[in-house]
Amino acid sequence: MPASRSMPRHAPAIHVTTTLVLRCLALITVVALVQPHHAAPVHAARAVGQNVSDSLWGGDQRPLVSGCVRHQEGPTHQRYESAHRDSTLAIVSRARRGENVAACQSAPIPFEMTRGLTLAFLLSADVDADVHTWQLEVGPSTRFALQSPADESQRAIALTAPNGAELIVDLFHPDRNGDLSGHALLRLPAEAYRPGAPITLRLVGESGTSDRWLMMFPYDVQPRAHVRALPSIIRRLDGTLQELRVEVAHFGRSKSVTVEAGTTRLQQRVPRGYSEIRLQVPEATTKTTLPMRVSVDQTTVLDEALPMAPVRRMTVYLLHHSHLDIGYTHVQGEVAKIQVENLRRAVQLTERATGAADDSRFRWVQEGMWPVERFLERASPEERERFEAAVRSGAIEIPALYANQLTGLAHAEELFEMTDAAQRLTRSLDVPLRTAWISDVPGYTWGMVPALASRGVKYFSMGTNRGDRIGHIIEELGDRPFYWESPSGQERVLSWVHLAGYSLFHTGLHYREASRLDERRLLDYLDSLTRRDFPYDLTLLRYNIGSDNGPPDETLTNAVYNWNATHETPRLVVATASQAFEAFEEKYGESLPVRRGELTPYWEDGAYSTAAETVMNLAASARLVQAATVAAIRCGGQPCKGSIAPTRSPPSDVADFSEAWRNVLLYNEHTWGAWNSISQPDERFVRQQWTAKRAFAEAADAQSRALLERALGGAELTQGSGVRGQGSGGSQESGVSSEEPPSPPVTAIDVYNTLSWPRTELVLLPASLLVSNDLVTDERGRTIPAQRLASGELAFLAENVPGLGAARYRLGSAPAVERPDETASDESGGADTATQRIQVNPAAVTVVGGSSSHGIDNGSVAVDIDPQSGAIGRLRVRGMDGSWVDRSRWPGLNAYIHQAGRKPDPAHLKTAASPRIVVEDAGPLVWTLVVSTDQVPAASALQQRIRLVRGQPRVEIVDKIVKQDVRDPESVYFAFPFDLGGGITRVGTAWGHYQVGDEQVPGASRNYLTARDWVDVSTPERGVTLVTPDALMVQVGEIATDANVAGWKSTLASSPLLYSWVMNNFWTTNYKASQSGAVSFRYTVVPHGAFDSAAAYRAAAQVRHPLLATGANPTDGAPAPLLTLRDDSGSRSRDTTNGEEARPSRSPLVVTSVKASTDGSSLRVRLFNAGAEPARPSLTWRLRPRRVTVVNANGEPIKGAKPDALVPPLGVLTLDVVP
Repeated sequence: MPASRSMPRHAPAIHVTTTLVLRCLALITVVALVQPHHAAPVHAARAVGQNVSDSLWGGDQRPLVSGCVRHQEGPTHQRYESAHRDSTLAIVSRARRGENVAACQSAPIPFEMTRGLTLAFLLSADVDADVHTWQLEVGPSTRFALQSPADESQRAIALTAPNGAELIVDLFHPDRNGDLSGHALLRLPAEAYRPGAPITLRLVGESGTSDRWLMMFPYDVQPRAHVRALPSIIRRLDGTLQELRVEVAHFGRSKSVTVEAGTTRLQQRVPRGYSEIRLQVPEATTKTTLPMRVSVDQTTVLDEALPMAPVRRMTVYLLHHSHLDIGYTHVQGEVAKIQVENLRRAVQLTERATGAADDSRFRWVQEGMWPVERFLERASPEERERFEAAVRSGAIEIPALYANQLTGLAHAEELFEMTDAAQRLTRSLDVPLRTAWISDVPGYTWGMVPALASRGVKYFSMGTNRGDRIGHIIEELGDRPFYWESPSGQERVLSWVHLAGYSLFHTGLHYREASRLDERRLLDYLDSLTRRDFPYDLTLLRYNIGSDNGPPDETLTNAVYNWNATHETPRLVVATASQAFEAFEEKYGESLPVRRGELTPYWEDGAYSTAAETVMNLAASARLVQAATVAAIRCGGQPCKGSIAPTRSPPSDVADFSEAWRNVLLYNEHTWGAWNSISQPDERFVRQQWTAKRAFAEAADAQSRALLERALGGAELTQGSGVRGQGSGGSQESGVSSEEPPSPPVTAIDVYNTLSWPRTELVLLPASLLVSNDLVTDERGRTIPAQRLASGELAFLAENVPGLGAARYRLGSAPAVERPDETASDESGGADTATQRIQVNPAAVTVVGGSSSHGIDNGSVAVDIDPQSGAIGRLRVRGMDGSWVDRSRWPGLNAYIHQAGRKPDPAHLKTAASPRIVVEDAGPLVWTLVVSTDQVPAASALQQRIRLVRGQPRVEIVDKIVKQDVRDPESVYFAFPFDLGGGITRVGTAWGHYQVGDEQVPGASRNYLTARDWVDVSTPERGVTLVTPDALMVQVGEIATDANVAGWKSTLASSPLLYSWVMNNFWTTNYKASQSGAVSFRYTVVPHGAFDSAAAYRAAAQVRHPLLATGANPTDGAPAPLLTLRDDSGSRSRDTTNGEEARPSRSPLVVTSVKASTDGSSLRVRLFNAGAEPARPSLTWRLRPRRVTVVNANGEPIKGAKPDALVPPLGVLTLDVVP
């Protein structure tokens, strides 16, 4: 996606040059008049020439007053290109409701101007055939109507208002995007203003849905000049020279400019607008000053002593690439063709440049593996061989990531999948994988560090967008390289956020100069390093041309060669990322700072412009991990029999998993849609791109379900004989509808636990399953607590299902066996079980409104519903006194909030009303309470389903929204105002967690956070973990979005007030303009005592990876646990690999994944220490392994590492297990 825009320039290297950036252009009428008969004559088109500008401005010699100096209202854009290069801020008015007003205040009107005055200001216009109209309001009494130009030929207008005011618009400067900028001149009669006071200019666009725009720029219009000593030294036969740049800006007629630099004097005429004059002077060898004077039409505008100092010798490593947008500029299929051709051309250029000097030799950084896969699919054997040769030679680098991922959306295991394709390719070519590379996206989850380091990646290049929704990331971290340390402190990756982003050299795709290496941009960049006190004499600079998905620069080798031949400094080097990083680290590595914390992402919020598909993709990702684990449990590392998918997977299984993961990654990749997805949402181009994007999530969903079914037993499920519990990514509504035809009789089921600790949880069997007498018994014939729900589903409590194993249950036919009272406990706190089979007829008691709360109570927790809003107004926890809900701001927990517009003002925030409360299930095993209403802002219905399970100290929630299609800016939240004043807020993330504010890297997002599945608020005595597997976006303390309007935060403090941010359409490009239909979000509220990070992890994992039920052969037993994990907690190691019994404990160590290696020869088992203390793992295996080795993510043994070594807090350990 585009970064900030700037005009491309390339100044010739001659002794004295004048660059006229803005040219005089023909004038064409572009707008309709308010009163056509009052219009002044408009100049006809004529050849480009100086007199055109002069005649337009006429003979008015009155002094100009700056018409726009202070932003008053409207969205702003930093560094947008205008007709004056030195303007830095744009105020934007769009033809879109809520964003259609831009207001700016003039300088105070001088008291002596009592007979009329002339205001001048900068104006830019969006050029597009989709023409819209704006009102320019000048003070209280003057109005003009302006239309946006339909094409670049429409550049000027002269208008007269009824009160005699005149407006001249002169859009003489076309920018690289094909839009127009220039000057506006307002001549006002005396009665239209008050001397001594400023005047307000307001651009008011149509209240529509278009993104077409006009812009004003706060700017002082008085003639000005600026001189700068450039950070470049030119070699000459008579010595070295330093360049000076003289910038002159003025309004009105063309003027004569005189420049005096010491004894050198230059005079010439320059047109209106902005001009540059270049001088070269002898290089300063010591600190000194140079007298400078600049005059415009005999008026001195600059008279100063220019500080001069020796120029630091710098080396600039140019990292050439094409920014990969899978969509946005073109439909996805076209992007594939473009990027394949880019890679093909890059290979050719590396071959052509083999004889060039090393610094200028063509090198290419391949952004993303997705284009490489497309290239290899289409390449001839010869092309493939040439590509591989270029990679092996180091001319083309393959970085680690599959695409430009939104890393905050990824769970822990998914971070490894992001680098799998690159690792397999580089390994096959016997080249190292050293660098991760990401473009456009600002902010990255902390878990990237261990995931990258485990692949052998040492460096991370972060080329962010430079202007759109980036917060403070460049300001804080731009060109301030640091070692980013992992949550465990065991890994570090040298990380570089590029000050110039990725797009400094973007020119527009139709730019056709001899060289695209823009000298001005390069030198301005180096100058910015000086201003930031950059301490190094070597820097890394992203280089790509054209636009997103732009081509390789065929002129680069010659441009760099010619530059280095004539310049002493800066020295330019075309390099791969690894080459540049290695040179930098060798010189400065020991002095670099180390940073810890979450570099909280900024762009993940856009994923919830399509919430239903995002939830679907999150579920698919979790389901794939479960599928691989189930296959390992069933097979135990040995070949499986019958229809059960073998652990030693045939190639098709490996390919199927890879394809499913590829679709997960492609949905989570940052390109959501077209560049005009907001402004023109109904265009075919836009709809095509969203259809393709959505297909990634749909394919991942279907593929993950198929793989899980195969892992659970294949044909049995597809024939309908199997049943499921709460499936991966499911909800309380999972299972088969009661309207489905009955399934064939199933007499036995296995319940799989894909996590590594014993669990006691509810399992739901579909209503279509025939179970006589609703009877469920375990393997020992004991009756299991069960209840037929109002939905028709049969619920039963699966007790102590072993970790990484399964429990067998029989349905209907086994006789009930009474048993004494027992207490079955799980890792989350225990559960009292019933002494007899529970038989309950569905109860549905309808309560309409009322003045009292209505609730349910399972003996461990109780909730009461606020009858006015439907929120949870009261939460009670057995054994823990005190209030848990703060109702001072919102009516309770899980309160629906809709924000209309971008401003989070209280007047724009509305809640649901008139709820209908239904107690669907009244225990004694399950209590279900349903709150529903159609009085809900921006939705046709809201259903909030709250469930308690006997003995389980948690509250389970499913919020189902039936969203209406709304294209005005909006957001939807669920508020969770906990009464835990003074508590610390912690956020779960991949491979760790962090405390908000204190454990966030400077420059991280603080307006909103991305939680991987849980957020916790805790005082020293008690707290709550809020599990959020479907709704990852959270705001803490206050609603702080849209941040472009509310302001980007630089600090964030803990707060017990949490907002789950589930929907928005705040973006103005890329993401979707609106969403509609049904989508559900799951939450679990888990009260607890003192904070325990391992308990928080387990609570979230149990929701993300639920128990899985499948039909079983009644003559076989359930698979025993694949392994049993216990913790010696720092004591001496016990060797339990020989089959010795090991009793499971509440170890902070957890197994996050078990899957077959790529060749099927071993199992890969990944462990994570979710606790706060080191832990020593002891593993008991179902089958004695021949070898257990500590490996990295590539499967390579780690020298000296032992399987039973202490794992630090938040540390990751990967084992390769050969059965």
